[in-house]
Amino acid sequence: MTVLILGLVIFGLAMLVHLIWWRISLPRRQTKALLAIFLTATAASILLLALLTRLAPEWQGYGPDDLWEYLHIAEMVLALGLAYIVTYSALEVDSPSLVIALAIADQGTRGLAAEDLARAMNDERLIRPRVEDLVLDQMAFWQGERLLLTPKGQTMARLFAFYRRLLGKGLGG
Repeated sequence: MTVLILGLVIFGLAMLVHLIWWRISLPRRQTKALLAIFLTATAASILLLALLTRLAPEWQGYGPDDLWEYLHIAEMVLALGLAYIVTYSALEVDSPSLVIALAIADQGTRGLAAEDLARAMNDERLIRPRVEDLVLDQMAFWQGERLLLTPKGQTMARLFAFYRRLLGKGLGG
């Protein structure tokens, strides 16, 4: 029970740091910032717990009993953090399905006209943010009017292409 409670508390504290940081200033590289938050919160909390249970007698019944419990707490927090980071990426940029669903929902029971759907599905909203993310993450760069992949981008593209072939999917979207 100690592992569950402490793991959830540490995860909750990391989420609180995340929410406060995002309210103050949205980081440019959000995934990297989230990873830093969860890694730092885990390491700092484990260290603090170890110090408190060793140095403060009143804390000895509340902390982990041995190294394995510390490792399980860290594993739990990092697993929850990584699951959140994967989920968060869906919130970073509008997905086409989300844009369509929100546009329809905005119209209520009237429904959405085809022309309005076409206006909602524009390059500014769907393509440009993704291209900017690729450039920001140094996966691609502009050479004049052309967008080219960096070696890092080529590696990622090959990895995803391999995975899609492995699943029996084509290279299309």
